[in-house]
Amino acid sequence: MGIRSGAPSEAEDSSSPSNEAPRFVGLTPLEIIPEPLATPDPAGAFRAAVEKKHAQLGAVLEDASIALEGRVVRILLDPPSTVVEKRLAEAAVAKVLEDAAISVLGRGARVVVENASPPGGDLTAAAAAADPATLEKEHLRHKVETDDRVRKMMDMFGGEIADVKRDDGAGRPKGR
Repeated sequence: MGIRSGAPSEAEDSSSPSNEAPRFVGLTPLEIIPEPLATPDPAGAFRAAVEKKHAQLGAVLEDASIALEGRVVRILLDPPSTVVEKRLAEAAVAKVLEDAAISVLGRGARVVVENASPPGGDLTAAAAAADPATLEKEHLRHKVETDDRVRKMMDMFGGEIADVKRDDGAGRPKGR
């Protein structure tokens, strides 16, 4: 047991005054925003960034037109869909879109979702002006693409739908 003198020992730090309490500085995490991607196809990069974060949302954007104007990403829904427009406006979905826009265009990027309006703004006139054969072909293609049997065959053989035609029954043997 040693005797303690009034002089500071080597173990004590003589450079810091003993009456000063330690100070703490509050730290907040920094959000690191990467530099915008240098890409020849920024709209494609935006789609890829969205799909990477949210696969279903990426699928929704496949049918939309995407245009980049400065730091604004314009998503044009054609055909117009108020249901999809409302879904894209939801907070969580809008955040995914905004993050993807920032990753492609940089800080300050924003996303605008719009419904395509038919010529003159009249859906009835647009439907009347549409080519019935084209509409029927699109309807048949959608029907075939969503058929489970067709999907299984395409998966089994690695195929894809090249064209669709209405089967008028010609060339079939009688009795079917």
